[in-house]
Amino acid sequence: MSHPLPYTRYEHNIHIENTVFRLLFHPKDSPEEDEYNSPLTLTMHSHASGELFACGRGHLYIAFAGGMLTLYEGDAAIIPSGLLHHSYPLSQGSETNVISFMCHKRHMREGSEYKDIYAQLAPLAEGDRIMVFRQCPLIFDTLTRIMTAAPENADSILPALHMVELLLSILSYPHEALCLADIDASAPSRINDVQRMMALDDLLSQFSNRELRAESIAAYLFVSTRQLDRIVRKRYGKTLHAVIMDRRIDAAEQLLRTTDMTIEAIGECVGFSSRSGFYREFSRRYGTTPALYRKHGDTRLSSQKETP
Repeated sequence: MSHPLPYTRYEHNIHIENTVFRLLFHPKDSPEEDEYNSPLTLTMHSHASGELFACGRGHLYIAFAGGMLTLYEGDAAIIPSGLLHHSYPLSQGSETNVISFMCHKRHMREGSEYKDIYAQLAPLAEGDRIMVFRQCPLIFDTLTRIMTAAPENADSILPALHMVELLLSILSYPHEALCLADIDASAPSRINDVQRMMALDDLLSQFSNRELRAESIAAYLFVSTRQLDRIVRKRYGKTLHAVIMDRRIDAAEQLLRTTDMTIEAIGECVGFSSRSGFYREFSRRYGTTPALYRKHGDTRLSSQKETP
């Protein structure tokens, strides 16, 4: 019997041949799904279930203790249970689907004939390899249908049945098999600065995130804070703090010009934790307070025009 867990996740179970199959996932567009994919809030974790990741648009990083896997549009990957990992979108606007699944062997009467479904599914959920499927958009599309239809079929076995059908079918798809033993402590060195810069660009575009601190970002990129400082200076020619302040003030200036939001609301929206901090950084850039800027514009430009 399957049942929805209110506001949290959906669960669907099915008994098929010699297998008890269980399907778990957060509803599409739920706060839990957003939190699951939120950068800087995740730590390495593992599950008792396997997970099928599929990228429909943009990019997706799946990070492990010793390395990182990138999924592009149309790609998918199965992560077996027990493997420490976390995932995050590489670019804003990314669309990803994630479904957890597990299977248990079901006792069958002696002499009964059955298809050994468990022998086919167990290596996916509990194996020693990561399976990576390149350019298989059908996987993302199928997961979307399963996850979207689940609320309308809360007591149905259909979502689990469709998931079993998908898993059995992709066994025949061309794929890369990454042995877990190959993801070792030397793997982070394979992540070059270009990849780190791409991830850094995306992180810093989330200027409203108050957790954008050197220690958090360094851990996110698997580098030391000293390495992070080198990467930031190479990329932007200034310190991390200066880059973050630039992004926040740029966004604040645009909101002042184009919206009727209050000054306090704008400061909070772009990531400042205090009114004084917002005023200080804004005045440093424009030579005036946010309120006067909204009324008169950039006083520095005005003074330059008046200078004979």
